[in-house]
Amino acid sequence: MGAALLAPPPHLRELRRGLAGDVLTATSPGYDRARLLYSPRFDSVHPEAVVLAETEEAADELVAAGVGPAAIPARSPKICPSCTERYGSDESFCGRDGSELVTVN
Repeated sequence: MGAALLAPPPHLRELRRGLAGDVLTATSPGYDRARLLYSPRFDSVHPEAVVLAETEEAADELVAAGVGPAAIPARSPKICPSCTERYGSDESFCGRDGSELVTVN
């Protein structure tokens, strides 16, 4: 018998509305591939959702709205290996879970 599929939480359903793109959750086809980053060092990270914006404008709207790690510019020099939140170079620990930040090359 297969696993029961759960409806996404309200905040993710709201994010999907009007988005030029898709929001993938752990039960979505393609989630496992989309969550992987350039470095296998972060392969163990499983974010609540992965947003695939179809246009630059859609991505800009997400950043302007402060959605998740996208609220910090992609060129941020440090990242939390646990939750993938991005931080500036002057930070040492993640504000969410206390993990030591790693430098993004």
